[in-house]
Amino acid sequence: MRETLFSYRVRFAKMSELNDPFEGRPYLVPQFDDPARQQQEIYKTALDDAHRAGLNGPEAIRDASLAVAAMNSPMTEGMTQRLMAEVIEESFWIYCLTATREPILLWSHYADGHKGIALHFRPLPFPVLLDVNYSEKYPEYRYPSADATVVDEATKAMLHTKAMQWKYEEEYRVIRSVSSPKIEQVYRDIGWAWEGQIATLPDSVLIGVTLGAAMPNETVRELTAELADRRPLVEVWQAAAALNTYMLEFHRVR
Repeated sequence: MRETLFSYRVRFAKMSELNDPFEGRPYLVPQFDDPARQQQEIYKTALDDAHRAGLNGPEAIRDASLAVAAMNSPMTEGMTQRLMAEVIEESFWIYCLTATREPILLWSHYADGHKGIALHFRPLPFPVLLDVNYSEKYPEYRYPSADATVVDEATKAMLHTKAMQWKYEEEYRVIRSVSSPKIEQVYRDIGWAWEGQIATLPDSVLIGVTLGAAMPNETVRELTAELADRRPLVEVWQAAAALNTYMLEFHRVR
């Protein structure tokens, strides 16, 4: 909490660190019904990947051939799914946001049982911001991804589709693609700095904070005073349980 309030540092999580065991494990589905066409496209995609990695000639052909052989190996379905989940785990890091501070369960799950805080960020201060897709249907990853539309759908399946039961969270996600120099440059251009999974944000992005309804009074006083001293431009709000409804009410403290 203090790391973000006073040092503007936030931690990006790997998929395995999130609280939903279905994260980052879409169901693999071949892009083409015809096995020969499917194998041809896997080879073509793998060859393109090898070229992007700087390989040429025999080295690129060897890598593409190994990729085809791996996809055709007699692995169990479960093993293939686990390998896919491992690739996603090591390739993408996530910072989760919400469009609302009102749901009681959000405070219970993510703010120490209403003793913590909610951070207010400027609208869209983050690059690569994706709204979570809530679905009754389990996400499918069709491989290989052959064009931009398929890539968009694959990204949705891998990184921001969740069960409909989570819809109350109104979640958005900031995605860091660990191996993408282009996206890394976007972050640097807007003033982000990285140290492992920790990102230091520009000091202009944090504009307010809401204190939880169950935060001890002494902590409220101390934190409000410290914010007034060190972050005088940050608005401070206090949540409170309503008297006659299952709702939270919010009033501005400073």
